[in-house]
Amino acid sequence: MKKIQKGNYGICKESADQFLYVSRWCMENGRYLTDTFYPFAVNVAFACELYLKAIMTYRSPNDEFIAGHDLFELYTGLSPNDATAIESLFSNKYKKTDIKTFLQQNRETFPDWRYAMEKGVIIDITGFEAFSQALIEQIKTMEGKYEEVDKE
Repeated sequence: MKKIQKGNYGICKESADQFLYVSRWCMENGRYLTDTFYPFAVNVAFACELYLKAIMTYRSPNDEFIAGHDLFELYTGLSPNDATAIESLFSNKYKKTDIKTFLQQNRETFPDWRYAMEKGVIIDITGFEAFSQALIEQIKTMEGKYEEVDKE
């Protein structure tokens, strides 16, 4: 059974924006990420997790979301309308695989990269950029006023 928690939508979305900003800073300021690869991976994955939880919290009459870091589980916990919209946005940006396969392959990126010293890790940088953008665009649509994280 999935554990349900309560949260604050505004704080969740704002923190997701900030973690994504840090991941983009790492991408732009690391020498081809050699100096910042681990923080990039942790922050981009955590930002995506928080965006998924923000969508759940926004849609929930009780400000609830699914606990945990499993991106696939969080995605499948969204409403069918949100999941379908995100799937469409993702597929327009990323042609390598479908969203469910991407999330199954990258479901534990945040905890895996936090503890990368324990096992080998991989990350699909292009996939995470497409996924984060799809989530941001869905939040924009959902709110009707969302401002994208500045890429500069």
